[in-house]
Amino acid sequence: MKKELALLFAAVSLSSPVQAQMPVSAGDYYIRSQQPSGTFFGYHQVMTEPKTGYVRAIYCNTIFWVRKSTVLWTENEAKAGRHLFIEMNLNGDRKLICADPDEQVRLEDLGMKEAEVRRFRNSNGQLDQKKSRMNVLSEAFKQRK
Repeated sequence: MKKELALLFAAVSLSSPVQAQMPVSAGDYYIRSQQPSGTFFGYHQVMTEPKTGYVRAIYCNTIFWVRKSTVLWTENEAKAGRHLFIEMNLNGDRKLICADPDEQVRLEDLGMKEAEVRRFRNSNGQLDQKKSRMNVLSEAFKQRK
């Protein structure tokens, strides 16, 4: 019996990250961006369940559903020198879920063809973006400058 349990444990331990995905807890999940100084810069919400317009992505062995524009945003934030992480927010408490999500998923990992990735990057993700409240507010502030 002990030998069988040891073999089972070894098999699970050696399985690939795709097979050993962690379940997600209840709460809201965000990819947050912060300046090198530690100050908050921005965020994108990620989902724990499939949603129209979202694609499956695995961060730190955990399945999330994200917009393609969110993945592009993480790439751009990392290029700008900002630190990214995924956190869970539940009842005002925040818990770190994954460090450096920009190193985990890239547009190429989402099953997009090379030409589609190139068009998407050239459009800065606008092919995927709906007008959200944050987009409208952001545009309003840009116009005031």
